[in-house]
Amino acid sequence: MAAQTPPGMGGPGRLFVSDHVLRSTLAVELRQRYLCAPTRITFDMDDRTNTLLGVTIELTGSYGTDLRQLADHIRVTTLEVVADLLGQTAGQGPVDVTVTDVVTGDPLGA
Repeated sequence: MAAQTPPGMGGPGRLFVSDHVLRSTLAVELRQRYLCAPTRITFDMDDRTNTLLGVTIELTGSYGTDLRQLADHIRVTTLEVVADLLGQTAGQGPVDVTVTDVVTGDPLGA
């Protein structure tokens, strides 16, 4: 993602990425990389500084999957996606991953 200052409008500026963009991009990335279905993604923000402090992800996993390893991979991917879109890590806060359901086969039903 790149932002370009219009001619004649020099000076520093800010680019805001909607939480909807971040949420949907993260969900797509997680579904494409891993056998899981994110069911809820929330962000902990510092409204005063507009800084992302942490991410909470709830998901459905597949029976037989090493869920601890899956959660570790999801944490790393989440930090990568956030850094790519926002140019920062998730700040001081954690990336919490909770498996809320386990199904046989593909959680997306494919």
